[in-house]
Amino acid sequence: MPDTQRPVLPGFDPFSQEFLADPAAVLRRAQDEEPVFYFPELNYWVVTRFDDVERVISDFETFSSVAIAVLPVPQDMHDRVPPDFYERSFIASDPPVHTISRKAANTAFKRSRVDHMEEEIRGLCNELIDGFAARGSADLMEEFAYPLAIRTLARLIGLPDGPQDVAEYQRWAPDLVAVLTPKFPPLPDGSPAPATPMEPAELRERYERIATARAFFQRLVDEREREPKQDLLSSMLHAEGDEEGGRALPQALVITHMVELITAGSATTANLIGHALKFLGETPGALAALAADPSLVDNAVEEALRRRASTFGIFRKATRDVEIRGVMIPEGSLIWAAYAATGHDPDRFTDSERFDIHRPNAGQHLNFGKGRHFCMGAPLARLESATAVRTLLERLPDLDVPAGQEVEYAPSLIVPELLHLEGRWSAA
Repeated sequence: MPDTQRPVLPGFDPFSQEFLADPAAVLRRAQDEEPVFYFPELNYWVVTRFDDVERVISDFETFSSVAIAVLPVPQDMHDRVPPDFYERSFIASDPPVHTISRKAANTAFKRSRVDHMEEEIRGLCNELIDGFAARGSADLMEEFAYPLAIRTLARLIGLPDGPQDVAEYQRWAPDLVAVLTPKFPPLPDGSPAPATPMEPAELRERYERIATARAFFQRLVDEREREPKQDLLSSMLHAEGDEEGGRALPQALVITHMVELITAGSATTANLIGHALKFLGETPGALAALAADPSLVDNAVEEALRRRASTFGIFRKATRDVEIRGVMIPEGSLIWAAYAATGHDPDRFTDSERFDIHRPNAGQHLNFGKGRHFCMGAPLARLESATAVRTLLERLPDLDVPAGQEVEYAPSLIVPELLHLEGRWSAA
């Protein structure tokens, strides 16, 4: 395809800290100048407009989810981390594989079951706040958002959630996100596909922790085989398949799903909590308004998710030549559906850069996906994030999240994790 038919966006660098900190400016420019563009450095297409992203994530026949892989597992580790372990994951599979896994997990994430967790989540929030309230300051990501997200999921899945257990899960959490990579096709000239950058030593270190996580879940699976419990792990392990007496999911896939949930699942919710607090701190009067009227918290959380997607985007593979907004994308191409852009589409949201806790359509975003891949954990993430913000403001009514503080993100094309966020208040 001639370069004239592959529009590009000058200055687009998805791994720069400037872009990771606030992608809105670059993606808004893309929506105006090149709403569908090609990124030659990594050989994928970027789709930025709300309607186009909605189309890409909804039409699985044209846009396949089999577009995500992991960075190569060191060969001497294949006995502990199979190189294809992620191929049937929730986010990297199409029907019927995705349908079977989703059905096995859906019961645990039903709204009726999640709602019963509200008091438990509030109790976890208070327990975490007790650990730092007297100090007058804390890293709200390290000491609150991440441990809360991990402990909540641990209880839902059926994992031990003591301090040492949670510390271990928290060490694992960034690793799966870091090794996720699109399935880059060969470059147009036929040369090999590029790779998401990572030093070999770091790659091995991350896979060592993933191997530890898989071994941990294998032990739990063996226990639940002998003695099932009322938890997600048992329900997925013992879910019935189509054949009489058969299992819906093999053990290895259950283990992959458990690693996926405790790592990527906790990272997205922690991001949402952190960004809600960050935007509230940057918006004059917002924290005080929520402290005075806690009924605004739910909408404030939705507005935070609109303003900054926890998941930057998701990859799809074109199963045929397809035209999007006048641009022809060839069969086999990789497409990044930019969730991070959709909350800023001027056709959907006015004055999108402004964080507005009263925005009437704040919840009309795409940041939990849509259709078959709508995030099954969305009800839990919403409840958990709102409960976290509400409880913080109840316990620390003069909470200040300083505007302008320097923030850092772990580079990722899918879930760039907010690493630190300072909060201050009057110590008791």
